[in-house]
Amino acid sequence: MLMDPRFHVVTVRHPGGERLPILLDAERQPVAWINAYLIRRLRPRLAVSSLVKTLRVLGYLWAWASAEAFPLQARLVSGQGLNQDEIASQLYPWLRRNFATTGKVRKFAVSPNTVAFRLNVVLQCVVWHQMPTEIDDT
Repeated sequence: MLMDPRFHVVTVRHPGGERLPILLDAERQPVAWINAYLIRRLRPRLAVSSLVKTLRVLGYLWAWASAEAFPLQARLVSGQGLNQDEIASQLYPWLRRNFATTGKVRKFAVSPNTVAFRLNVVLQCVVWHQMPTEIDDT
């Protein structure tokens, strides 16, 4: 069963004023394993705008795994991760896409700097999920 690859990034405002972006799937349910990474690893280090930008990239990663019925969360939990062929032939072309949803004619691929940023965000997330919790330096 393929999951709907649409996602939403929403920012929750707590009564004390703190803002926290979270990733939701198409049914507006939290994507727990990505949100856990954001909260435990990134929130102490990044401003809200940077968290939103990073979460959008992680949403693209989640959407890729959903669209391809790729068991990404299970692979990360098992320690298997992604192999070179999966990255080069599947994930990399996906991350090169222009995900802008404007009605105008647009480019099909984004700049090399954008792709590099996206790949780095994905790398950091994958590495964090494969680290034992004892050595998580949050």
